[in-house]
Amino acid sequence: MKNADAVISLTHSGLKELIEVYPDIPLQQKTKIIPCCTNTDLFNREHLQTPLRYQPQPNDHLIIYTGSIGTWYFTREMIDCMIVWKQKIPNLKLLIVTRDTEVLVEVLKNYSVEQRELIHYEQASYAEVPAYLALAKAAIFFIKPAYSKIASSPTKMAECWAMDLPIITNAGIGDNDIYFKNDLGGILLSEFSEKEYLLSCQTYLELLKKPNNYRSIALEHFDLKMAVERYTGIYEKLTAWN
Repeated sequence: MKNADAVISLTHSGLKELIEVYPDIPLQQKTKIIPCCTNTDLFNREHLQTPLRYQPQPNDHLIIYTGSIGTWYFTREMIDCMIVWKQKIPNLKLLIVTRDTEVLVEVLKNYSVEQRELIHYEQASYAEVPAYLALAKAAIFFIKPAYSKIASSPTKMAECWAMDLPIITNAGIGDNDIYFKNDLGGILLSEFSEKEYLLSCQTYLELLKKPNNYRSIALEHFDLKMAVERYTGIYEKLTAWN
């Protein structure tokens, strides 16, 4: 850290932690915050052309999860939350778009036939993901709140906001607290409990009554073109030094 000419942090929270760990190094001056960004031209409701194998029923209230099952992601907690939400939203459906279908099938064995009825899962290519996101009312994912996740910037977060979806996730991960409180990006849960699930559902239903441009969050903070410009600026500065 001391000898680095430039430092990249995916999150403001990560930089703050580095400054506390290395107080004698001028990290503030040589660090750029560049989160995991997305192609906002591809993840755009106005550019959808991919035909899908799955179509929800007209009255389904569809919430979507995309990506890996397990690892850092809390799949069972997510499903448990949706089971509780179904008490308040009877037509709720959870669509899981993942290539880890075998792992998901094992997870689903822990649930009753009735509970599994609210879940549908599909495999998809990267190019198909925007069209699947466009089917949903909101996106959901929970991340294990480990120390390393101070620096976490999930690409799926940028993708969901680019598709104008509110996000249901847990607090304390990366810069979630900033984007959700300042930009009102969705619902943050403080713990994984039935009480918190019920409370978050009520907050979500209230959120749906208020118009919000979630895509603007992606355009302002997570646009791939912005990331390219910031990296290019760093390379140009390093070249000038040499």
